[in-house]
Amino acid sequence: MHRWYDSKTGRWISEDPIGFAAGDANLSGYVGNSPLGATDPLGLQWYDGPFLKNDDPYGDVSWGDFLPPRVTDGSADPIPPFPHSLRAFFMQASLQSELEKLERQHMNYGYYDALGLRGLFDKLIEAAGQVEKFRPVEKGEMPRWYRLSDTMYCDLPGTPRNILLHETVHAYDDIYGPNFTMFHFATDTIWGLADVAVGVDDKRFSLSRGEGLAYLVEWLAGHGRGSLSYNLAVFEDRIRTKGFEGTWEIDYEWHKLYHYYGKWEDVVVHVPGDPDRKADFNDLQMMKSVFGVSVGETIDWIHLVDYYSKLARDNGFNIQLQIPTNERFEDLLHRKQVREGLICE
Repeated sequence: MHRWYDSKTGRWISEDPIGFAAGDANLSGYVGNSPLGATDPLGLQWYDGPFLKNDDPYGDVSWGDFLPPRVTDGSADPIPPFPHSLRAFFMQASLQSELEKLERQHMNYGYYDALGLRGLFDKLIEAAGQVEKFRPVEKGEMPRWYRLSDTMYCDLPGTPRNILLHETVHAYDDIYGPNFTMFHFATDTIWGLADVAVGVDDKRFSLSRGEGLAYLVEWLAGHGRGSLSYNLAVFEDRIRTKGFEGTWEIDYEWHKLYHYYGKWEDVVVHVPGDPDRKADFNDLQMMKSVFGVSVGETIDWIHLVDYYSKLARDNGFNIQLQIPTNERFEDLLHRKQVREGLICE
């Protein structure tokens, strides 16, 4: 951008850098006062021709493809091409918007900062703005990130946000190179040959490591019944709306939440050829090194315990929660079954 623009008034607030050579006596004008019929994305040359020069709605057409070069004295360089296609620009904004909407679903809850979701979403939204290639999802296919061509296959709107979250993790992984570089590609090839020859642990592959990272993020920050964040949100909403019968039910649901949804080691990582793969310590290390997020046993349960205990007391429940454990859940489950007459003491 070579000129300052005021979006409120719809005018350039700095004069045309090529002066009267533009052929307009108004040095603060914009495209000859015809903004509906022309464009000037760089502030150097306005253009009133067709925006797309082919019939492919998904073609990678850049600003540089249709903007004529700016030549004043014969020595000026052509206008630098706009770095993204028009479609990519709007797809990036749409992808970022969907991730922001998902983030906003978490922002008003106590776990948002305790789980480190602020920094996580900041990085993913930044990565979404770096994706330059988008393609629609063909019938019968699933939305995906194709690492060899850095292409996001998705429909916006249309693709569920959890899937967009998952695939944007892959995009971040590949764009910023924490897990997929030419070195990793080469070692993947070596491990692949070794796997054929003598058999090698699949977790050596960058593909498997990348999936471990994506599934952990989806478990932590997604908005579905299987995610930790979703279940913490439901728990918090029930406290706020006084949806519990008493302190015993709050205590039971707190430990139940941890037992079923709070353990990273129960996260299933779907990797081709290894359907029983579970998240492991290496995945946790990748999560921490890439996104600065600690999960599993290192989640700040003390912060969450203090927050939800105070929230419960503020809403009329006299309770001090404990750091959740499986043993405590089994004890509370037994008491609940006795209370409901399902078993005898």
